[in-house]
Amino acid sequence: MNKGIIMEIKRNYAIALSDEGVMDKIASKQNMRVGQKIFYFDDDIIKTTTNNISRYNSFMKAIGSIAALFLIVFTFFHTIKSETAYAVVSLDINPSIQIEADSNLKIIKVEGVNTDGKNIDFTDMKDMTLDDGIKKIKEKLIEKKYLETNKDVLVGIAFVKNGDNSNYEENLKVAIQSTFSTEDVTLTYVKGDKEAVDEAKTKGISLGRYEASLKVDDETKKKIDVAPVKEITASIKDKDNVTQWDAKDEKDVKLTPVTKPSSDAITEKPSTDKPVINAPSDNKDTNTDANKGSEGNSKPEKNNDVLELDPEVPAQTDKDGTSTPPKKDDVINIEPNNGGVIQNNQTSGKIDESPNTTQLEPSKNQQSVIDKVVK
Repeated sequence: MNKGIIMEIKRNYAIALSDEGVMDKIASKQNMRVGQKIFYFDDDIIKTTTNNISRYNSFMKAIGSIAALFLIVFTFFHTIKSETAYAVVSLDINPSIQIEADSNLKIIKVEGVNTDGKNIDFTDMKDMTLDDGIKKIKEKLIEKKYLETNKDVLVGIAFVKNGDNSNYEENLKVAIQSTFSTEDVTLTYVKGDKEAVDEAKTKGISLGRYEASLKVDDETKKKIDVAPVKEITASIKDKDNVTQWDAKDEKDVKLTPVTKPSSDAITEKPSTDKPVINAPSDNKDTNTDANKGSEGNSKPEKNNDVLELDPEVPAQTDKDGTSTPPKKDDVINIEPNNGGVIQNNQTSGKIDESPNTTQLEPSKNQQSVIDKVVK
């Protein structure tokens, strides 16, 4: 017994494809339909010598081959499409290096363009992010000692597809600048497009050198493939669509100037070295009434820089004409910061304004003589 699928139904027979891949012409039966799985016996097979079955078998094999080929081609082109570059970035130091990256900032390919670039192995950088890949390129350049004397880098950027690529470009520049900021280099950026990428490949130079060749003088243009990068960047730095970034500028510390206040705004605080001078109080209880006024309210805080004196007390005269010296309440207490007390005993209610005059209180014998003279 054979097992197969109905491939075609005619009026008097049907074509079945067996599990062995053989087309058999079998007797048609009621309710047969195309695509139906059936079991049939050898007796159901119609023996024929015609070439129809052979031609049908050949046709089906051809269809199968075409389907397989189409699947292979589709897979191939799908892979190629996913590997298509979205952006092209070139770095010219002395080696010329060109990077192709996809829309996700992943590296598709890195290759050297000139002789020095081709002597560096970049095969280990595929599928890296642009940030990691550029760091890896810097490590290779340092290893080869290219950055010891070459401090100028020409950077070419181009996008294969038109559109708003500002975010992509900004991320790319941040990756380049953060990587080379430690090497005190000057980056000079030029921009191109897909046609510029193709033209650069045709001429065998990097994207950056090709774009620079459109801006330099004729003499430099003739040797654009071997001209020193410093010479190229110096000649295009002031051209349109050329921008520069200097790592040294990023390291400069910007100090905020300190504005000195005007003389009017300066308030001089009283020196703490000045003594505190308090005038004597009529109330002997200095602990409880020193800070109270006549009505019991608190007195305002006194200015320590002002010497306050009680009103002058005139000398008193007894009935017999004897002059009485002022009371001890007229004594001025001067309290310096160290807590000491200096007493100045006055002989009259007036203060002698002469700075060189010293007043002495008469002794008892002198006072008795004065009293007799007065009498």
